[in-house]
Amino acid sequence: MRVLLFVEGEMEQKGLPPCLSTYYQQSLGRRIRFQPICFRGSANYVGELAKKVRMHLEAKASGDILAAFGIVDLYGLPLHLPGWQNKGIADKVSLARKHFETQVGHPKFRQFFAVHETEAWLLADSARLPDPVRKALPGRCTRPEEVNHDMPPAKLLDKLYRDKASRGYQKSIDGVNMLRDLSPDTVSGKCPHFREMLTELTTLVTAGVPA
Repeated sequence: MRVLLFVEGEMEQKGLPPCLSTYYQQSLGRRIRFQPICFRGSANYVGELAKKVRMHLEAKASGDILAAFGIVDLYGLPLHLPGWQNKGIADKVSLARKHFETQVGHPKFRQFFAVHETEAWLLADSARLPDPVRKALPGRCTRPEEVNHDMPPAKLLDKLYRDKASRGYQKSIDGVNMLRDLSPDTVSGKCPHFREMLTELTTLVTAGVPA
């Protein structure tokens, strides 16, 4: 069985499928192929998502597709919806999810968000970070999905890498490697929006894939 992952960039494309495959193999004994479909950033994701999802889900060889999950950063998401800029996190997630799922219009599709960036998940599982960087994390990183504003997660990591590791954080290398080894259970304990996504995915996997 396959789960399609519609993601906005290379980090998620290369890191998330092996992370989830390993997790379900170890925790549930399920072998699932997570197939990434990558966009060129969030603007491309917003503009092309509905077309790409329908193309894959309506293809002749789509019978083994269990679900299709869209995953995009909430930070910087270029949506032009009524009152978007003034809404809080929960309202933005609810509004954007309804927007994308309505656009796609397919029962197998679910939309989720990294709040505010995928790097929040790395902050949640900080054991994956180099020791000097991990030890320098500010206290607010105990709630990684609240790290935003002038210093969103990726910028925070880049600053800490430069200050403590004498180099910048590299999304396509550091981010990919840490995401591959991420503990979804650990991240779920600190990131409610990630936990919601993992819970729904686990429900689908448990129901649809034999042990």
